[in-house]
Amino acid sequence: MVFVSAYSPKKGYFVTIFEDITVRKLAENNLQKKFEELEKMNQLMIGRELKMVELKKQVESLRK
Repeated sequence: MVFVSAYSPKKGYFVTIFEDITVRKLAENNLQKKFEELEKMNQLMIGRELKMVELKKQVESLRK
């Protein structure tokens, strides 16, 4: 991927900068995928925790 930036610093002059951002974009995509994986794991853990709380309530109600 190439990022292109162009501007005119003053009348009669034109500047263009080309920057290869392939490595940065790959790193960003990798971080995004890891974040999504962690978010899924977090949701699973929250779901399991809620099930454990509910199970604990049921066990306690059986003891009474």
